[in-house]
Amino acid sequence: MFSNTEGSWLQEAQALDDRHLAEWEQLYEKAMRAKRVRPRMAGFDSYLSELRQIHNTIRAYMQMSLLDGPASPMDRIKERKKALSDRRLDELGL
Repeated sequence: MFSNTEGSWLQEAQALDDRHLAEWEQLYEKAMRAKRVRPRMAGFDSYLSELRQIHNTIRAYMQMSLLDGPASPMDRIKERKKALSDRRLDELGL
């Protein structure tokens, strides 16, 4: 399912396809055990990841807000779960 090329457009297309969200969730859970949380997205390879980390180090020193990496499918899964939870609370009148 997933492209083995880091930062490839194919991997990004698969990450944006809702049909693969369950597989991304499994990948996320596996990555949590390995401490690698965010999947690589198109154009966001290890080089850009390190540059972002340098920027965040400087921003943290200057007491500025940190830059996030690219949004992952897991971010969308969390948003869906929160929306579903909110919808259920609304139905209960809470």
